[in-house]
Amino acid sequence: MNRGAYGFPIGRAAVREVQAVVQTYAAAGTYVFTLPSYCTEVTVSILGAGGGGGGGASSVSTAKGGGGGGAGGAVNVQTFRARDLPSTIVVVVGAGGAGGGGGAAGAGANGSNGSDGGSSSFGTLSGAIGLVGAGGGGGGKGGQAATDYGGGGGSVVASGVGSTGGEPGSLTAFGGQSAYSSLGNGACSEYGGAAGGASQSGLAGFTGGSSVYGGPGGGGGGGVSVGNVGAAGGAGGNTNAYTTGGGAAAGTNGYLAGPYAGIGAGGGAGGTAAAGAVGGSGAAGSGGGGGGASSDAASSAAGGAGGSGGDGRVVVFCK
Repeated sequence: MNRGAYGFPIGRAAVREVQAVVQTYAAAGTYVFTLPSYCTEVTVSILGAGGGGGGGASSVSTAKGGGGGGAGGAVNVQTFRARDLPSTIVVVVGAGGAGGGGGAAGAGANGSNGSDGGSSSFGTLSGAIGLVGAGGGGGGKGGQAATDYGGGGGSVVASGVGSTGGEPGSLTAFGGQSAYSSLGNGACSEYGGAAGGASQSGLAGFTGGSSVYGGPGGGGGGGVSVGNVGAAGGAGGNTNAYTTGGGAAAGTNGYLAGPYAGIGAGGGAGGTAAAGAVGGSGAAGSGGGGGGASSDAASSAAGGAGGSGGDGRVVVFCK
């Protein structure tokens, strides 16, 4: 290699040495990444999709709960030698889970569960997730006359299914573990997805769990009391953090804020003699907020729908 003053490369070698490709896949779907001929090293970050928030229950002068917040997807960052990879690599970006519908007006009905977020992957092997992958977050439970769990987070090995986190996981999730859901604020995580906040009849929604690198959970929807008074929804979880809450406020959408994931969406408020508010939608890899419960003695108001989880995200850096 020819080098000039101060040892910097010159000529054609200099052009080859500084070439790099950064390819971002941010919408759910299947893609093909073609490895550039000059590439010697590939670093990829894979983020699973967030789960949808559960829908809030409808109430006819009874205490009901909002929907649980959806959980976040895990993030997995790996580096490969380019010579160890095929020339074309299949990339899958998981779809965010849909929010659950609110309980029907006049029926005193439970809300529907949010859908689970899909896993994302880079390459394919015989395993379920791929050469390297990240699980999606579970959907939050629909509101009812009880405490409703938020979704369980995704791990770097498996997706969360409803309130059950992908294994391995725990309530104090470190490394690639998922955060398990609980009957309170969502548990936090490091690289795994954080859990969604729970919701309880007559009380404010619990906050979503935060994640240092993975997707945060959505906030739980607000419940309503026997006296038809609605409570506030919970805030979503944050990114680059390991304390609950700190994300989007009640009923508002998440947005991309960290190096890998967005902040969790807020849960919708319970309605006071009115329909429940809709939960916010999650951003990249974060959970949707739970819908608020309705509260109307005239039985003409429906529970709020849960917000959708954010799609996954795959970023490939090739040099």
